[in-house]
Amino acid sequence: MGYDANVKSLKSEQRQRIIIVISLVALSAAFFLVVSLLKPPSTNNGIGGASRVSHPTPKAASAGGGRLRGEKLEVLEEASQAEAAIREDKTEESNAMPQPVTRNSEKEAAAIRADLEARVRDVKKTGVIMETDKQSLELTGQLQDATREL
Repeated sequence: MGYDANVKSLKSEQRQRIIIVISLVALSAAFFLVVSLLKPPSTNNGIGGASRVSHPTPKAASAGGGRLRGEKLEVLEEASQAEAAIREDKTEESNAMPQPVTRNSEKEAAAIRADLEARVRDVKKTGVIMETDKQSLELTGQLQDATREL
């Protein structure tokens, strides 16, 4: 009798282990499925590297076995034109940078900034919460502008 009880308990332990293993496999498969569904879709469609999407030329698209056709090719051309326009805007902005400030205007700017800084410190001494006071915000903005000029 004792032997039969031991055999039964061993078989039930084995069944429990098998159930646990199957449950863990099912749970990990469900987790993998949920994670893969939550991941945002890839924007590069398999073209180029992961860090930068490359825009193929029309010749490269036609040579690629017809992967890119019609609308996709037009979208890529529009995107490359938009990138070129952005680059042109940036070069125009960089060419329009102001000239360096002369010594006399630096001294004036430093004096204006020092005056504004003293006024801001006086306001801070009163205990006003400067983030909520309109006059304090304006004064702080003027100080920031003067500091940028300097």
